[in-house]
Amino acid sequence: MNGVPYFVIAGRLYSMAADFTLTFIGEIAGDTRVSMADNGTQLLVLVPNGNGYIYNHVADTFAQITDSDFTANGNPQLVVYIDGFFCLTTDSKKFIVSALNDGLSYNALDFGTAESDPDEIVAPIVFKNQLFIGGSQTIEAFQNIGGADFPFQRTGLFLSKVLLVRLVFSPCKVRLYLSDLVRTNRQQSGLLKAMMQLKYLQLR
Repeated sequence: MNGVPYFVIAGRLYSMAADFTLTFIGEIAGDTRVSMADNGTQLLVLVPNGNGYIYNHVADTFAQITDSDFTANGNPQLVVYIDGFFCLTTDSKKFIVSALNDGLSYNALDFGTAESDPDEIVAPIVFKNQLFIGGSQTIEAFQNIGGADFPFQRTGLFLSKVLLVRLVFSPCKVRLYLSDLVRTNRQQSGLLKAMMQLKYLQLR
């Protein structure tokens, strides 16, 4: 965030200075690999099936997300950032978004689903300012339309019958291997080609 790297090591969040000095920020409960995203001011650290935490580097505050609506649509699994919102997938085939520019605040009604052919959500991906919800068999695209209720709407771009052969996570990156594309149109084929040419899709 803002050129400063952050790490979770043995249940503790640290920032690293230019001289490689680590600064302790706060405790992170859990022993699974975390997912992180930031909006330039706030860093959201998510423990899948566990807690979410926000570090505000401007105010130098660290807090657990305690809004009850944070888990109203299932247990959050992965997080990305797009257009002022933290977007989190859950274990209930839904994805949720935070309040605008505020990773501590959530509304139980602010959720979306992959609608064309709903399947288990594997990962959220931000690519060329669009949100792609990657499922076990499909990928569906959403964009921010600035809606008063839920800000994201389906774009109509839908990759069907795509087998995500292998999905390898690292703290900041996702590697996708895509094959078995049965049905495409020109737009879908272009997106697939672009995704396959990228070794890594950044989860900023």
